[in-house]
Amino acid sequence: MLRVNRFLIAALLIGGGLALIAVPLAFAAGSIIQSRICLPFGTPTITNPAQDYTEQADSVTVSGAADANAVVDVTDNGTGSGATTADNTGAYSISIPLAYGSNMLQAHVTNACGTVNSSNSVTVTHPAPVVPPTETTTSSTAQSQPAVLNLQPITEPTTPTGASAASNTSSTTKPYTPPTILSPLSGLVVTVPYVLLVGRATPGTVVQIRNDGHIVAQVITPTNGIFSANVPLQDGINNLVTEIMTQSGAFTSKVIVVSYAPVHISDRGIVRRAVLTIGVGAIAIGAAIIIHAVLARVGITFRRRKFRFKRK
Repeated sequence: MLRVNRFLIAALLIGGGLALIAVPLAFAAGSIIQSRICLPFGTPTITNPAQDYTEQADSVTVSGAADANAVVDVTDNGTGSGATTADNTGAYSISIPLAYGSNMLQAHVTNACGTVNSSNSVTVTHPAPVVPPTETTTSSTAQSQPAVLNLQPITEPTTPTGASAASNTSSTTKPYTPPTILSPLSGLVVTVPYVLLVGRATPGTVVQIRNDGHIVAQVITPTNGIFSANVPLQDGINNLVTEIMTQSGAFTSKVIVVSYAPVHISDRGIVRRAVLTIGVGAIAIGAAIIIHAVLARVGITFRRRKFRFKRK
């Protein structure tokens, strides 16, 4: 440091270059100058598991690469699920619990300045358990029937022509009804790559959630008949539908349209610059109007396209 004419000259070595900072002595004497320099750092990657991987277990091992000794935070569908520290070679590995359906995994590294670098996203599907089979019998013969999934609807019996109703003694039950989507409402636009879907279906049934025909989640309806799942979205329009598969066919809900419009950092920068430009322009116009009014007040008027002025 060097003192020159009531100024304190400080030299800093930044990124291979030399920077000089001049600080008034009065300010330097009564203040503490703090600075934090955060150098660029690497973006983490996920190398295992692979994209669109299916895992039957309740957890999956996520591994990849990051900067040496970096703290790696792994999220599942945007929610924090675990963190670990990479070794001195940058390799990391962590076990992440899975929810039924689709799990979008992503690794993040944050530096001391709060800047976040995020890895590639990997989708892992964790299928819900298979509904156990049940056994049915008919009252007319009292013979056991082959076991079937309880998803199979039983249709109403019919009476053959010429036969009396008393001769047919078979049990009757109502068939399943199609599932319904309660939330989100069709036409919703979101800025995150997933949405919470809530629906209603017959308790105990396995509901498949499809996005543009592809299965993205699968849940078992609880006893209250209300099910929910985080559904991953793709850029643009997403056509969501829920479906129950049975041996007699499929029961399908109405299609719900959800649009995903991501907001990028560059877009926010353009918006800020546009707002700043409009604000500066409005201030300049307002200042010109005030100056013109003041000059007119004192008797000075300007002629158009000429810089001469005359006094009234």
